[in-house]
Amino acid sequence: KHLVTGKTVRMESKFINGWEESNHMNAVFLSNEIMPWPISDSDRRMLVVWPLETLPVERQKSIGQELEQGGVAALYGWLLSVDLGDFNQRTRPPSTDARERLVALSRAGWQTFLHLWKYSELGQGLWGPCLSTDLYSLFLEWCQRNKEHVMSQTKFSLFINSEVEKTRSIPWTDGSNRKFGAFFFPVDQDASPPPSLKSAVLGAMVVAWRAKAKLAGWNVDNWDHIKAAAA
Repeated sequence: KHLVTGKTVRMESKFINGWEESNHMNAVFLSNEIMPWPISDSDRRMLVVWPLETLPVERQKSIGQELEQGGVAALYGWLLSVDLGDFNQRTRPPSTDARERLVALSRAGWQTFLHLWKYSELGQGLWGPCLSTDLYSLFLEWCQRNKEHVMSQTKFSLFINSEVEKTRSIPWTDGSNRKFGAFFFPVDQDASPPPSLKSAVLGAMVVAWRAKAKLAGWNVDNWDHIKAAAA
């Protein structure tokens, strides 16, 4: 990352003390690997391009002739004349199919789960307030279906909480029993701030979320904490 965005670059040579030079580097990394290294959704450095075919022989010969006849300098001169519009050093790289694939391949299991949850690919309407225990149980079932690695509920909650607001343990009621539990509140215009919610309202949210999970095909009634509560 420093080679791409750092203001200086460290120079080293044998028998000479190292020194700093101003960094004017632009870098192109070539690889035959589908995943040369991981990048995140928020990465602002990398443009990823995946070639769909090799150059025909005739095109290769033509390029070779151009290289022998000053083609590099000509291309460089043309690039300097291109109007970049509002492009600057802080412009994000364009999204490409290859970049989205690399981002997806780079995600840890919990990040893939979070992405699917956020974009309603786990079920319509599930991106909303829910019990942390319900979301963890959904995660475990999702891992089992997709052969993903599971993790403890503590780690899962901490990872998800890095992206989604989570309450402390607060009271909620299912209509007859008063219970306690931590809730995740995704950033959403329909999600009310936790402090303003009464236990009955939270209980209604739990019931509605579980109903949507069932509708999406998840085996809610067999989740361990729900079976234990029903016993």
